[in-house]
Amino acid sequence: MVEIEFQNNKWGAKVLEDISSKLQQEVSGLRGFSAENIKKMRRFFNKWNISPSIRSSLTTKLENKENAISSTLSNQLSEVDLKVFLSISFSKHFEILSIGDDKAKWYYIHKTAQNFWSVRHLRTEIKNQSHLQNETTQ
Repeated sequence: MVEIEFQNNKWGAKVLEDISSKLQQEVSGLRGFSAENIKKMRRFFNKWNISPSIRSSLTTKLENKENAISSTLSNQLSEVDLKVFLSISFSKHFEILSIGDDKAKWYYIHKTAQNFWSVRHLRTEIKNQSHLQNETTQ
């Protein structure tokens, strides 16, 4: 919704602040919906929205959530990849978004989930480009 309104109405930062305020007024105790976080959510959506594998897998999962076996098309994420993707926090995903290469993104997603990396440790691994060191050992 936010992305559509941004495109159609040329929204600016003031509108995000208004949305944030309205959400917090309407739902007492709501956290995490500051204007800055809504911007981050938009960026996250834009990055992964172009990934058919994410969209297709999530859609299939939601449509067949009672079905233990979902269809396995080559453009979908494996069950393991989907679980790993969903297992890490938004803060960690946002750090990973700074990486341009999708293969490197998946490396950090998997390593973060597997090793329970904190955001601080993840930043260090990204800064040290540990995905490149991993490529040389394979």
